Amino acid sequence: MGGIQATSDVLVIGDESLPHAWESFRTAEKYTMVIDAITRFIDVVTTGHEQVGKVQAYAQDASFASFSWAASLRPRWAGGTGEGVLAAPKEVATGQALIMALTSTPMPDLVAAAGGEQDWSKIFWAADGEQRAQLDEVYVQFQDRLRAFSAKCQEVNEDALAAFESGQQNVAGKPLVNFGLWSHDPQYLETSVSI
Repeated sequence: MGGIQATSDVLVIGDESLPHAWESFRTAEKYTMVIDAITRFIDVVTTGHEQVGKVQAYAQDASFASFSWAASLRPRWAGGTGEGVLAAPKEVATGQALIMALTSTPMPDLVAAAGGEQDWSKIFWAADGEQRAQLDEVYVQFQDRLRAFSAKCQEVNEDALAAFESGQQNVAGKPLVNFGLWSHDPQYLETSVSI
């Protein structure tokens, strides 16, 4: 079987289209693929958004980060004159204001102490006290793992900064670039995109 390849209209795996190929996978392989897809989605929604920052800071200024400027502002090669008021049309500015308002609500931090102000374990519904205790234990274990991962991220970040500040070079004699994991460190992430 070949690798997974996306085409313009059909996902192809080896020589088969996805519906036919999907049937050929074992249940464990399907499970792994679904978990990978969900994990990728969560990664994009959390760290992907965190990487670019919160949108409300950009959406506040319709002249700086407009989703669409007046046609006259566009460069000549794009059919505009390059002149005019530096602001979005009112429909676009209104849409931007709505996005800014909806995405500026702070969400609880991903790393939160059990029982603390930002404890989000209460979102897990429990049928009884026994199940509540089990869910609370899972939450505590998850938080412990997040803190352990955060500590590893901090080590990588410190190493990246030390390599940069020391002027280390790679084998080609160029500055060593070792990117840190700031955007993946759970201590800086919120539980969801604000909306």
